[in-house]
Amino acid sequence: AQSFMLVMTMPLGGISGGTQSILSYNYGARQFDRVRAAQKKILALCMGFTAIMFALARVAGPLFVRLFTQDDEVAALSVWAIRVCTLAAVPLGAQYEIVDGFTALGQVKISFPLSFFRKGVYFAALFILPACFGATVEAQFEAYKANPTGYFDSVELFALDTMVGGKCLNNLDLVMTLTGNSAEAIDWLATKDAHLTNVGSFGGASVKRIHRATTEDGKTTPVGAYLVKVLTADVEAEDKIDLRTNTAATELVMEDGKAVGVKVKNENGEYTIRAKAVILASGGFGADLDRVAALKPALAGFVTTNAPTITGDGIDMAVAVGAATVDMDQIQIHPSVYTETATALITEGIRGDGAILVNQEGKRFVEELGRRDVLSEAILDQTGGYCWVLWNDKIGAVSNTVKEHPTEYDAFTKQGIMTTCPDLKCIADFTKIPYDSLKGTVDRVTSMAGKGNDKDFHHRAGLVDMSQGQYYVIKAVPSVHHTMGGVRINEKAQALTADGKVIPGLWAAGEVTGVTHGSNRLGSNAYADIIVFGRIAGEEAAKAVAK
Repeated sequence: AQSFMLVMTMPLGGISGGTQSILSYNYGARQFDRVRAAQKKILALCMGFTAIMFALARVAGPLFVRLFTQDDEVAALSVWAIRVCTLAAVPLGAQYEIVDGFTALGQVKISFPLSFFRKGVYFAALFILPACFGATVEAQFEAYKANPTGYFDSVELFALDTMVGGKCLNNLDLVMTLTGNSAEAIDWLATKDAHLTNVGSFGGASVKRIHRATTEDGKTTPVGAYLVKVLTADVEAEDKIDLRTNTAATELVMEDGKAVGVKVKNENGEYTIRAKAVILASGGFGADLDRVAALKPALAGFVTTNAPTITGDGIDMAVAVGAATVDMDQIQIHPSVYTETATALITEGIRGDGAILVNQEGKRFVEELGRRDVLSEAILDQTGGYCWVLWNDKIGAVSNTVKEHPTEYDAFTKQGIMTTCPDLKCIADFTKIPYDSLKGTVDRVTSMAGKGNDKDFHHRAGLVDMSQGQYYVIKAVPSVHHTMGGVRINEKAQALTADGKVIPGLWAAGEVTGVTHGSNRLGSNAYADIIVFGRIAGEEAAKAVAK
């Protein structure tokens, strides 16, 4: 970021400082009209240059960063820093010209306070504001270490992880809304008898953050299916909720610019449901592979983890009534999906509990808990564009993957998609990986077991002892998983037009929306998204109806 700032400020200083002699000469000659004309042109030149640099920071920042590092995590953080540091680039251009201009005219009494003001703003941003308006993440962590109860996390750290993970394409206000309300969302779920008491590691998070449900014997259970079951039962138990299934929404009904209902169709025909408020919660478009390929040609030919109905209908209906969309080309591929004979999502949680990824040569090639985009790119770079997910009973006892998916396990085993083996020789025979290489990798993983011991890829949750079987392995490739783009909303979950105006009567929450996740959604943030913004949309719609 500092190097990019030098690229911007050195030419800027050359423009404002190099033209001082022109201003001084004409001021001394009392050619005030020429001084004013020159200052206007210099000001326009400075602000035009910084405007170009502001745009380049957002468009070419990633290319600039690659001149200094090839580390994806460092690069993402650097791009974010460049964009933050250049937020005031255009005003900086004006400040340079005004200060140097008054200096050229001998008006030090004016130029000095202006220059001091800029330095003061930087000082306040670095030291005064953090001290006055809240502890930094570092201070929060120090406080936690003094009383290490539970696990460490904070709203600010959660937001930082989310922004860095999304390469800062996220809307910061919505990210703060997401992270600031996430703990309350967990408490709210508990009131619905949905208890997410197990906290583990997932891709992209710097600390343990993914909340999972557990069975009576303490084993984790898939959170998605668990929440759907519990919350569906809660809805069905409410007499005032008219739940209609197997009914497709086709069009939003608008009157005088306000959403007042929706047209639907089912086996009995088409009809209109009138409503005082409409909330879109229809998901993204990950199953519309033609649209995916059109928006991101590199994903042509990929399969999807999404249900066939996730085709972006809600987004299209919102656009038809004037809603804006954002980040539609930001599409996530999941780094562990088997696709040769079936599309089966391999839970990310098992990597959080210790499963490793190895290539066809039997080598680890990436940190298993890296961001999904980083992992997917790494897998595609391997021989054949795939990898193997390998774990043993010690890891399986934590993640409970096989026990929670007995039907899939039996089907996949019969299809030859995965296998269970008593030893690594059996795994090597099944995968056609050289046995000595595979055993060497597993032995090294075992030797580095424990948090902070991974010398190769710095596994953030800590590797697990894999010296003993049984072993489980499944072949995996990246597939389309989540669409980060969608309807533009504000912090109240209100749908917005392209010029930022609220569409009365229309709210949206979940994957149908954009702006929250940026270029890449972190693991488990989808659940936080749907619960936090789903609650906000419901509460705000209820307030509007009550007026």
